[in-house]
Amino acid sequence: MVLRFKRETLPPQLLKLPEMAALATLRKAFEKPLVFEVSDRERLRSRLRSVDRAQGALRLARFYVALELVAGFRYFEVVDKQVERGGFSPRDLARVEELKRFMQERFSGEVSRGEAARLVGLEEAAFSRFFRKAMGTTFVDYLSSLRVRRAAALLGNRRDLSLDEVAAQSGFGSLASLHRQFKKRLGTTPDSYRKAANSEILAP
Repeated sequence: MVLRFKRETLPPQLLKLPEMAALATLRKAFEKPLVFEVSDRERLRSRLRSVDRAQGALRLARFYVALELVAGFRYFEVVDKQVERGGFSPRDLARVEELKRFMQERFSGEVSRGEAARLVGLEEAAFSRFFRKAMGTTFVDYLSSLRVRRAAALLGNRRDLSLDEVAAQSGFGSLASLHRQFKKRLGTTPDSYRKAANSEILAP
């Protein structure tokens, strides 16, 4: 599935609204090609069909609702071309792929910068520079974003889980940490996100 739309669809002034925080983050990420792990295909299909059925302002509103769901999916930058432009060697390309696999497999548990640095044979200081250049962000921010995306998916799909359980399964050490990172990255609380995800109206 390819999602394509004009830049004007998400104007900067609109993205300054607190309610648009998740879309503002996603819009910034869209500066580079992304690959998404769609954790709830049926809900996404329903929202996109709802956009097709609507007209006028309602069509635009439902498009934003669909994008907000997309913002909650795990996504990764298609880094190969970027890395090649940055002058990375084949060995460094292999390091990037190894790091991506490592963090995707381990983000829900204990994982440290030192452990990741040792995995790819770098000292911590050199590793931090390498990671920022390759991923476009810091190790801590990348790890937090993986955890928030996992939490968002659980909140939307697993109503049987308590917020404490969502925090634990997402790799957050506490509910307070989940709240803090969720608010920072998506502009809302986990509880509000869950209520919105489970009360949406998609009828024509």
